[in-house]
Amino acid sequence: MLISILIAGDLVPHERTVPLFEAHKTDYLFGDILSLIRESDFSVVNFEAPIILDKLTPIRKSGPNLYSSLAAMEVVKDAGFDMITLANNHFRDQGQSGVCNTLSCADSIGLNYVGGGKNLEEARKISYQCIKDKIFAFINVCEHEYSIAEDEYGGSNPYDLINIHHDIIEARKRADYVILIIHAGIEHYPLPSPRMKREYRYFVELGADVVINHHQHCCSGYEVYQGKPIFYGLGNFCFDLKVYRNNGMWDKGWLVRLLFEDNNIGFSLFPIQQCANTPNVRLLESDAFASILDNLNQIIGDDRLLEEEYEQWVTKKTKQRISQLNAFGNKFFDKLYKRGWLGNLHSIQRLYLIKNLLYCESHLDVLRRILKLNIKK
Repeated sequence: MLISILIAGDLVPHERTVPLFEAHKTDYLFGDILSLIRESDFSVVNFEAPIILDKLTPIRKSGPNLYSSLAAMEVVKDAGFDMITLANNHFRDQGQSGVCNTLSCADSIGLNYVGGGKNLEEARKISYQCIKDKIFAFINVCEHEYSIAEDEYGGSNPYDLINIHHDIIEARKRADYVILIIHAGIEHYPLPSPRMKREYRYFVELGADVVINHHQHCCSGYEVYQGKPIFYGLGNFCFDLKVYRNNGMWDKGWLVRLLFEDNNIGFSLFPIQQCANTPNVRLLESDAFASILDNLNQIIGDDRLLEEEYEQWVTKKTKQRISQLNAFGNKFFDKLYKRGWLGNLHSIQRLYLIKNLLYCESHLDVLRRILKLNIKK
């Protein structure tokens, strides 16, 4: 018996799409994508903007505080999605009220979710779904930024190697198939870091049948490892942002349809264009950017090429990252700062930025590589 599961990337009601979500313009927003969603046996999308029912309650952080409404979630449900993933770097943008609103709204309209909860224990829960008499385990995690749940408050399930190890082992005992969805990587960089490739392969070795990544706002490639597919970046699904509109990366993405039959796992990729000249998502020809995908896959499949590409990107970002850390480059400024003559050069907003660079796994990867390249042994 063939079972199909569709996975989509990041969805954020923003700019031109906000009034369309509020007016429930499902057909206009998703057009010919709707048939793909609804014809699949189960469909999943990353819902990356917590719901506000009353007033905004933004947390202190670096970067934007996203939010959405119940209407946006109702459109997601109406489109045919069965589940939303909540382990992403914006789920806690509106604090505990945003977390609780999102969860209660999903419950009220019968939309499944995974990767988020009112506390860490809830956020870590594996979602088991029975699809055509087969049990599928969905595990959803994200890298450490400002959305992570703790014991005393809600948020997203963190990317923790030990927890993921145990969760895959546990899911393997109870489910026929295990799908791990990760929100991670470097924004606007269309390749995984060498660390990501090594760790995602490890998750397959533990028992994950599929590993799927999103977050970078651009699509990446994939590989099949030990017979199991690993997708390193789906790109945006529906996220309008004028500053990146029609830049050739932000407006492109993939939908992945997973095909399960007995012990075989296949898949189909559907290229999409989102929020370019028009504020909606539309299906492209199957070979719309096949050459780009082939090039990405070639790099991913060669450790040496992957290292070279990553190092080139890091080299370009070195000055920016060091500047963000506000590192004092000589003893003179260090003494003036320690004596209090320069005031507090690290504003609270700068400290939030530094925290993000040091806590998030992908940001920390970049800093480590910068230091390796710039400090001679």
